[in-house]
Amino acid sequence: MSNINFKHDLKALEKDLGTVAKKILPKAIPQAVNRTLNSTAGAVTKFIAGETGLKNKTIKSKLIKSKASKSRFNASIDAEQGKAQNLITSVTKSQRKPGVFNRRLKNGRFKSAGVKARAWKVARVYKRSFIVNTSKGVLVATRTSDKRKPLKFLKGPSIRKEFDSSEGQKVLKANTDKRLPIEISAAVNNQLKRINRR
Repeated sequence: MSNINFKHDLKALEKDLGTVAKKILPKAIPQAVNRTLNSTAGAVTKFIAGETGLKNKTIKSKLIKSKASKSRFNASIDAEQGKAQNLITSVTKSQRKPGVFNRRLKNGRFKSAGVKARAWKVARVYKRSFIVNTSKGVLVATRTSDKRKPLKFLKGPSIRKEFDSSEGQKVLKANTDKRLPIEISAAVNNQLKRINRR
């Protein structure tokens, strides 16, 4: 989990703003923190997509954001639900069905030596693998021996692993450190303009 905390000196900010501080800060700070949260989520999504080849939509669906509020000046983003999924998520959608890759051609050979997937930004054939229907849906599997069972289900990239990596954490911290001061300043100025217009 990555936390986005308001670390500015509140007393100094309240002193600078004077009597309007109590009106402005409860609105401005959560707004700034949440905008930073969204920006940071976008930055880490781009990073994870670059490392794994997964689509942004898939990554975003696994990121859990907890927003700041008037009573809580901090937010967080977590990828706990982003564990590695079956390799089927890295297979072209139109090919995600049994028999596509292990279909026999007229010469008796198989169409492919295994399932073709693009994981970690690399397209390759996973030899001896195939697509099978299961109670959990269509998945990519391989056999562990010459027997039909048991099956071993192949996994693709892990969103959580990339999120928790040292590089992933660097992206989170760098974006937060850069955006938060900018968003604080913008949110405070925006609230001041609103007051002055009244």
